[in-house]
Amino acid sequence: MNEIKKRVDKYFRGETTREEEQWLRQYFDEVAPTDELAEIAPLFTYFSEEASVTGFLKGLREEMPAVDNNKIVRVRFLKIASMAACLLLGVVLLNRIIRNDNMLTENSVWISGQKITQIDVVRAYAETSFEKVKSEENMLEEQLRFMME
Repeated sequence: MNEIKKRVDKYFRGETTREEEQWLRQYFDEVAPTDELAEIAPLFTYFSEEASVTGFLKGLREEMPAVDNNKIVRVRFLKIASMAACLLLGVVLLNRIIRNDNMLTENSVWISGQKITQIDVVRAYAETSFEKVKSEENMLEEQLRFMME
């Protein structure tokens, strides 16, 4: 145990050789550290853990199946076709909205279930309607005249 503490102290002073550092790594990989050395054990086990993770990732990379070029072409074609369909749908809907806006801004009046778009006819109907309706002011004047007579 004293030998390990001496080598760890030497390591922290920066006086160890490459072989001594390798020996410390192997020691902490093989032996469970005591309570005193548990805090510094990750310094030396890091490289072995990194090597195992790197090996695992390399294995995953090797196990990946080869990419089918026909599948890539089909996926690209489907993406382009779906974008074209969305664009076409947008143009159709936009055209319909524009057409409906034109219908809304068109000058027209519905009278007795008939759509009238000629301005002269609309004015004539409006004038006759206004002549039929008496304003409140005219009605008050007539009532006051009737009472004064």
